[in-house]
Amino acid sequence: MIGTVSTDEKAELARSAGADERPFSTHARLCGQVKRLCGGVNVIYDGVGKSTFEAGFDCLRPRGYMVVFGQSSGKPAPVDPQTLE
Repeated sequence: MIGTVSTDEKAELARSAGADERPFSTHARLCGQVKRLCGGVNVIYDGVGKSTFEAGFDCLRPRGYMVVFGQSSGKPAPVDPQTLE
């Protein structure tokens, strides 16, 4: 399990909750880090919204799922279906 975090304190909480890896969500190369760790992910649970949506979407494997359950940073922009592979 990968748990993205924004602070060292949250990294420790994620580790104690079982996250194997804890890359920083504010890091510009988040998707590259995730793909290096596991080649992409099957599921993303995003409780942040606008500021993390696009990077999370890019980390998905083909036919992966993205569950958006919150929008604390705002509503993500609509997805153009032509960008889906």
